[in-house]
Amino acid sequence: MWCAITLCVKLSKLMTAMNTETASISSLEKKRRKKRQERLLRLAIFVSSSLLMTLILMAERSTGIQSAEFAVGEPAPRSLFAPVKVVYEDTKQTEILRRKTADQVPAVLTFQPEKSKEIRQRLSSFLMVLERAKISQSAGQDAGPILAQLPFFIPDLSVKALLSLQNLDSPRKNMDLLFSQTIDRGILASAQKEALRQENYFRVSLKLLDQSEKNFSLQEILTVEEAHKFSEGVLQELYPKERGEKQALLEITRVVLQPNIAVDLDETQKRRKAASENVAAVEEVI
Repeated sequence: MWCAITLCVKLSKLMTAMNTETASISSLEKKRRKKRQERLLRLAIFVSSSLLMTLILMAERSTGIQSAEFAVGEPAPRSLFAPVKVVYEDTKQTEILRRKTADQVPAVLTFQPEKSKEIRQRLSSFLMVLERAKISQSAGQDAGPILAQLPFFIPDLSVKALLSLQNLDSPRKNMDLLFSQTIDRGILASAQKEALRQENYFRVSLKLLDQSEKNFSLQEILTVEEAHKFSEGVLQELYPKERGEKQALLEITRVVLQPNIAVDLDETQKRRKAASENVAAVEEVI
């Protein structure tokens, strides 16, 4: 009987142990299942969220931009406002502003000192020959051979008017005055002045012999024809009554005056380009 009791106790313990082990196995399985379920739930949430956001971005909303409203090349039917500011360069306005700035740069003119020197030398040679002719004429000799050496010719009446003067100090002084107001001021070829006018240059920068510069309006720059007319006005003031000497000097100016300044195209274009490049791009914000 004791053995039976002992066997029952052992069987009872064994059953208890088996039940405990079974319960333990069931608990582990539940934990594993719960973890799998959590992973699947998180995956489902991620996939659902991604799909929803994709649909939202792709969908056309009534308050957004409807592609059917617009056609390439046609005006927009209504004003649109970007959700963020966009800055872009207005190339057309930039080009207009740069061209306008370049156009304001004056044309550069430079003196040609060799031309001025040539004009003065021709006058000096002319007066020297006249002085020799006067001496020959005073000695009762024929002045014709000497007058043939004149560097340029003016009408005989004008030559005789100068030879009739007691001396040539007055013509020399008055010609120096004319030169100071014409060749020292600068004379530009008519064709070059007209070309500047056609290209809408209204201001010029004149490089002086000391390398300094002065700005003038294009209208202030004399051409040869304008220098002749200017000289005529000055001589009229100097000789209000006397005609012979005045006419002789006017004839001389018509011969000796010539352009002694010219347009420096390379320097002008260089300055225009630099001025244009210094203009900042025009930016627009939308």
